[in-house]
Amino acid sequence: MLPCPTASKTSDSMGTNPNRNSTFRFKQFEIDNSVSAMKVGTDGVLLGAWATADNPLSILDIGAGTGLISIMLAQRFTNATITGIEIDSAATQEAQKNVKASHWSDRITVECCDFCQWETSAKFDLIVSNPPFFTNGIKSPDSSRASARHAAQLSPKSIIEKGSSLLTDDGVLAMIIPTEMIDNLIFSAILNHLNTHEIMTVTTRIGKPAKRALISFSRQPSLLAKTELVISDQNGYTTQYRNLTKDFYLQF
Repeated sequence: MLPCPTASKTSDSMGTNPNRNSTFRFKQFEIDNSVSAMKVGTDGVLLGAWATADNPLSILDIGAGTGLISIMLAQRFTNATITGIEIDSAATQEAQKNVKASHWSDRITVECCDFCQWETSAKFDLIVSNPPFFTNGIKSPDSSRASARHAAQLSPKSIIEKGSSLLTDDGVLAMIIPTEMIDNLIFSAILNHLNTHEIMTVTTRIGKPAKRALISFSRQPSLLAKTELVISDQNGYTTQYRNLTKDFYLQF
């Protein structure tokens, strides 16, 4: 599978690389992922670059991990305040360190708590999550990594159920998920009075089946937009992928 475009040893959550425990350098910030169980990967970068709402002022990042997506959204949306929720204490501390070292530390906070038990009166214009999705596979022997990756801890369905109540009237909830979860997630959204706005399937290389999907929901009705992102072709990274991530990756 494709690694993230950088010289650093990092993770690609669409593949496996046991040596992905170093600092990941982006154009305007760095992410230390030496402690967090889940490393910087393509999934997170795609969600951070793709998720959007109309001038969001309040953003919630569920399962913040290293703080990558929170920081990306702070870079993109200059008027937004971002709250990250992370259940793992070591990851929370690493995310807080990454946030403090960024240019946007005054607009980002990361809390260590279980999202399903989290209580707040706040409403959010944009809610994002790169959730765990290993629902049927064997759990990792690393308990932190298993917690970060296994849907027994935080399922996309539970994010829809609770996240729907935390959205503002025009708010958007966006996730990246395996393509086989699309139909079930849309059904959960319907049960929670959310409309599916956009689905972008992600293919690592032209000619291969899509394994990931970027998907967004809102209370507001709209026509469903379906698109496809191909990361690479015979000439290397596609223009489409470069354009989506060029504000972040050093290589682009």
